Amino acid sequence: MLSAHLTLPTLLSLLSHLPPTLSLPKSASLTPLSPNTLTLHNACPYPLLLSSISQTLSLTPLTIPSGRTHTEPLRTSCAGCGVSLKLAHPAAPAAVTQFEYSITGGRVWYDISLIDCVKGGDASQCPGHEAGLKIHGDGGDVMRCAPGSYCAAEAYYVPVPGAVQPVGSAVAGGDLRVEICSG
Repeated sequence: MLSAHLTLPTLLSLLSHLPPTLSLPKSASLTPLSPNTLTLHNACPYPLLLSSISQTLSLTPLTIPSGRTHTEPLRTSCAGCGVSLKLAHPAAPAAVTQFEYSITGGRVWYDISLIDCVKGGDASQCPGHEAGLKIHGDGGDVMRCAPGSYCAAEAYYVPVPGAVQPVGSAVAGGDLRVEICSG
């Protein structure tokens, strides 16, 4: 007989046996399966390594093959805490493009961070930047870096205290979509 009470480690163990990706045709819409879902689509011609990290939970790193989509519930571990989706190219795992979000004050706040892979204004080492990056929430701001462009108004290049922050937001309760090599 199955117990009605599952511990988090047991649930995570059970979930680890499910396939981490869903194959979608290039023309497919990124419609999440349920509300409060993060949908990440890899349109790059190469796989991406994903680490999804928060204050209290780091999901097991996984590979998102080219043309595939990964979904996970939007989550927050504490008031004002955020989640970072770190994406790397398998050939250069130290160069990381980050998509970050937090849920606070009835809104989901999100951004693109190239801080860990940019050199000066050159983001050519940042996974997906060569073909475009995009993050947006339902009915919210669209943060986008055009392919190969310098997009400091849309993404963090260097932390500058007091500067205008490239952060988008949407009403909480909707979905968040991330597109790598978005064109």
